[in-house]
Amino acid sequence: MQIKALAPAKINLHLSIGKRRDDGFHSLLSIFQMIDLADSIAIRIESQTFVSIKVDMDGMEAVANNTMELAASLFMKEAGIIGDVKIDCIKRIPHKAGLGGGSSDAATVLLMLNRAFGYPVDTNRLREIGARIGSDVPFFLGDSAGACVEGRGEYLTPLTHRNDLYGLVLMPHGEGVSTAKAFSDLDAYRDTTGIPSELLSKDELVAMYANDPMDWHFTNDFRPVMGDLGPWYDRLDALVAEYPGCFGTLSGSGSAYAIVSEKREILMALRTKLEIMVSDVTIYDIKSLHRSHSGDTVIV
Repeated sequence: MQIKALAPAKINLHLSIGKRRDDGFHSLLSIFQMIDLADSIAIRIESQTFVSIKVDMDGMEAVANNTMELAASLFMKEAGIIGDVKIDCIKRIPHKAGLGGGSSDAATVLLMLNRAFGYPVDTNRLREIGARIGSDVPFFLGDSAGACVEGRGEYLTPLTHRNDLYGLVLMPHGEGVSTAKAFSDLDAYRDTTGIPSELLSKDELVAMYANDPMDWHFTNDFRPVMGDLGPWYDRLDALVAEYPGCFGTLSGSGSAYAIVSEKREILMALRTKLEIMVSDVTIYDIKSLHRSHSGDTVIV
């Protein structure tokens, strides 16, 4: 049996980060938007007397204990299923970008295996498994393509769907940003400066999401600790401000920068300007997704 599906990326339109908790994690308040930039995943399942999991990735070097391998392992254990699972992933979502690629891959593997084996794991337990893999995984297991995310990522408030959001994602060439290092740098920055997280409330964020992107004033707490990339983001902010109807932001812990607008013609003009002004960067055209547009599982 072979299963195929797409694993979509997300962008953070807003990201507030609380103080480091006693358990070592940080509480988040974020607006997630799923986009149509996606990895392709194919899984082949064969009968076997023991559990065997192998992951091959086209587009990046495979790493030990990657999120897809972990997801498959946890699912098989939870469901009490044995078998040979081979996972092939064509990577399109850049690594260390703040776009949730690893989390989406893990969530997609969980959803694919659960469907293939007749849903032996209920939705709540599947999300508990996902949360053990990564804070963004529960979002990709959810029913909404836009959500206000709280806690470590396990508390989701679905947002009214918008099919009018288009955008660009800019990924600088070179090494991406380590999420663990970004959190560590943010803690150190706050210890030194005493500057807290932005204080927009959940209700304010949800209401703001429904407005035109030109009226958004979302923020990202990681911006002050982006090191050498800081001036690059400043240049992009200044350029986006010249184009009415556009909003630009760092996504997640970086290093990707997302630009969103309701007006495709303005985005195309901005893209042309970016191609002239910005070097050593890959530009992706993106669109917001309906959850059902993220790639239905196909069993063959």
